[in-house]
Amino acid sequence: MTHRFNRDKRCVNISKLVATPLPSLLADPQSDLVAGITGERLSLEAFANLSGRLAGYPFVKLVVDRQNPQAARIHFVNHARYPFHSDYIGEQILKLPVGELDKDIDRFNQSAYLDPNRRFYLGILSMHDRGEKFFVLETV
Repeated sequence: MTHRFNRDKRCVNISKLVATPLPSLLADPQSDLVAGITGERLSLEAFANLSGRLAGYPFVKLVVDRQNPQAARIHFVNHARYPFHSDYIGEQILKLPVGELDKDIDRFNQSAYLDPNRRFYLGILSMHDRGEKFFVLETV
Protein backbone atom coordinates (compact mmCIF):
# COMPACT_ATOMS: atom_id res chain seq x y z
CA MET A 1 0.00 0.00 0.00
CA THR A 2 1.46 3.41 -0.95
CA HIS A 3 0.35 6.84 0.21
CA ARG A 4 1.51 10.14 -1.23
CA PHE A 5 1.74 12.99 1.23
CA ASN A 6 1.72 16.53 -0.12
CA ARG A 7 0.82 20.07 0.87
CA ASP A 8 -2.49 20.33 -0.93
CA LYS A 9 -4.30 18.37 1.83
CA ARG A 10 -5.80 15.88 -0.60
CA CYS A 11 -3.73 13.33 1.30
CA VAL A 12 -2.68 12.90 4.92
CA ASN A 13 -0.79 15.96 6.17
CA ILE A 14 2.84 14.89 6.54
CA SER A 15 3.42 17.61 9.15
CA LYS A 16 1.76 15.25 11.60
CA LEU A 17 4.74 12.90 11.11
CA VAL A 18 7.52 15.37 10.39
CA ALA A 19 8.03 18.22 12.80
CA THR A 20 9.96 17.68 16.02
CA PRO A 21 13.66 17.70 17.03
CA LEU A 22 15.59 14.66 18.26
CA PRO A 23 15.21 14.51 22.06
CA SER A 24 14.17 10.88 22.45
CA LEU A 25 16.86 9.22 20.37
CA LEU A 26 17.45 5.67 21.49
CA ALA A 27 21.13 5.63 22.34
CA ASP A 28 23.31 2.62 23.01
CA PRO A 29 26.46 3.15 25.07
CA GLN A 30 28.13 0.38 23.02
CA SER A 31 27.70 2.25 19.73
CA ASP A 32 28.30 5.73 18.34
CA LEU A 33 25.27 5.28 16.09
CA VAL A 34 21.83 6.17 17.40
CA ALA A 35 19.39 3.26 17.13
CA GLY A 36 16.37 5.34 16.17
CA ILE A 37 13.68 7.71 17.36
CA THR A 38 10.52 6.69 19.16
CA GLY A 39 7.67 8.62 20.71
CA GLU A 40 8.49 11.75 18.71
CA ARG A 41 7.68 13.26 15.37
CA LEU A 42 10.35 12.88 12.71
CA SER A 43 12.02 16.18 11.79
CA LEU A 44 13.63 16.70 8.40
CA GLU A 45 17.01 16.84 10.17
CA ALA A 46 16.33 13.50 11.87
CA PHE A 47 15.11 12.04 8.55
CA ALA A 48 18.43 13.02 6.96
CA ASN A 49 20.44 11.55 9.85
CA LEU A 50 18.57 8.23 9.97
CA SER A 51 18.04 7.63 6.26
CA GLY A 52 19.55 5.21 3.82
CA ARG A 53 19.13 5.28 0.02
CA LEU A 54 17.00 2.97 -2.06
CA ALA A 55 16.71 3.37 -5.85
CA GLY A 56 18.31 6.80 -5.45
CA TYR A 57 15.77 8.04 -2.89
CA PRO A 58 16.47 8.72 0.79
CA PHE A 59 14.27 6.63 3.09
CA VAL A 60 13.77 5.84 6.77
CA LYS A 61 12.57 2.45 7.96
CA LEU A 62 9.69 2.52 10.43
CA VAL A 63 8.15 0.03 12.81
CA VAL A 64 4.72 0.42 14.38
CA ASP A 65 4.53 -1.61 17.58
CA ARG A 66 0.92 -2.60 18.25
CA GLN A 67 1.56 -4.42 21.53
CA ASN A 68 -0.91 -2.00 23.10
CA PRO A 69 -3.42 -1.29 20.26
CA GLN A 70 -4.83 1.76 22.08
CA ALA A 71 -1.35 3.32 22.17
CA ALA A 72 0.56 1.98 19.15
CA ARG A 73 4.10 3.32 19.10
CA ILE A 74 6.05 4.31 15.98
CA HIS A 75 9.81 3.80 15.75
CA PHE A 76 11.98 5.50 13.10
CA VAL A 77 15.03 3.29 12.55
CA ASN A 78 18.63 4.33 11.82
CA HIS A 79 19.51 2.56 8.58
CA ALA A 80 23.28 2.85 9.14
CA ARG A 81 22.94 0.82 12.33
CA TYR A 82 20.07 -1.50 11.40
CA PRO A 83 19.94 -2.59 7.74
CA PHE A 84 16.89 -4.78 8.53
CA HIS A 85 13.71 -4.05 10.47
CA SER A 86 14.15 -7.36 12.32
CA ASP A 87 17.56 -6.37 13.74
CA TYR A 88 16.05 -3.24 15.29
CA ILE A 89 12.97 -5.07 16.59
CA GLY A 90 15.07 -7.83 18.15
CA GLU A 91 17.54 -5.55 19.91
CA GLN A 92 15.56 -2.42 20.71
CA ILE A 93 11.98 -3.60 21.23
CA LEU A 94 12.22 -7.25 22.24
CA LYS A 95 15.55 -6.70 24.05
CA LEU A 96 17.09 -9.88 22.63
CA PRO A 97 20.86 -10.40 22.36
CA VAL A 98 22.37 -9.42 19.00
CA GLY A 99 21.55 -12.07 16.38
CA GLU A 100 19.09 -13.97 18.58
CA LEU A 101 16.07 -13.17 16.41
CA ASP A 102 17.98 -14.34 13.32
CA LYS A 103 18.03 -17.90 14.72
CA ASP A 104 14.29 -18.14 14.03
CA ILE A 105 13.97 -15.50 11.30
CA ASP A 106 11.53 -17.53 9.18
CA ARG A 107 9.00 -17.65 12.02
CA PHE A 108 9.51 -13.96 12.73
CA ASN A 109 9.02 -13.07 9.04
CA GLN A 110 5.85 -15.19 8.91
CA SER A 111 4.42 -13.32 11.89
CA ALA A 112 5.63 -9.85 10.80
CA TYR A 113 4.48 -10.05 7.19
CA LEU A 114 1.60 -12.52 7.00
CA ASP A 115 -0.19 -12.79 10.36
CA PRO A 116 -3.40 -10.70 10.23
CA ASN A 117 -3.03 -10.05 13.98
CA ARG A 118 0.66 -9.19 13.80
CA ARG A 119 2.23 -7.06 16.48
CA PHE A 120 4.52 -5.09 14.16
CA TYR A 121 3.70 -3.12 11.04
CA LEU A 122 6.82 -2.47 8.96
CA GLY A 123 7.37 0.17 6.33
CA ILE A 124 9.60 2.78 4.80
CA LEU A 125 9.06 6.51 4.44
CA SER A 126 10.87 7.85 1.36
CA MET A 127 11.39 11.43 0.19
CA HIS A 128 10.96 12.31 -3.47
CA ASP A 129 11.71 15.56 -5.25
CA ARG A 130 10.07 16.28 -8.58
CA GLY A 131 10.19 20.04 -8.34
CA GLU A 132 8.25 19.72 -5.10
CA LYS A 133 9.28 17.45 -2.23
CA PHE A 134 6.82 14.82 -1.08
CA PHE A 135 6.90 11.65 1.00
CA VAL A 136 5.76 8.13 0.15
CA LEU A 137 4.88 5.60 2.85
CA GLU A 138 5.27 1.99 1.72
CA THR A 139 3.99 -0.85 3.89
CA VAL A 140 3.30 -4.55 3.64
